[in-house]
This record gives sequence, C-alpha cells and structure tokens, in this order.
Amino acid sequence: MGIEEGDYLIWDIDPNKKIVVVRVLKNPYKYLKGKYNDPRLTYEEVEEKADRLLMGEARADNRA
Repeated sequence: MGIEEGDYLIWDIDPNKKIVVVRVLKNPYKYLKGKYNDPRLTYEEVEEKADRLLMGEARADNRA
C-alpha cells in the first residue's frame, strides 16, 4: 500500500453505504527535507510549512 512511518491516514466513513475509505497522506516532513536548506530557518517555520502542505493535500483530495 506504500504506507511508511510518518505518513498520515485519513479515514472517510460513510455509514449509509457501510464503507470506509482510507487515504494516505505522505509524511510532509520527509517531503520538505532538504527543500529549504537555509540555516536561519527555524523548526517552527518548517513545521508550519509542513502543516500547510498537509492541510492542502487533505483538502485537494476532497474536491469533486
């Protein structure tokens, strides 16, 4: 399934159809690693960028 440590799982449950869909969002920290090679960049800034990336991915998957 391609799930790795650090990935996020999003569970979509539809009780009417009695189905569960599990989506994998890849680890945002792994994606950003080395992308912002700036010694002045703080952990908090990287975490904020990762959170925005993660939330953008989650919203993109919910579009019709």
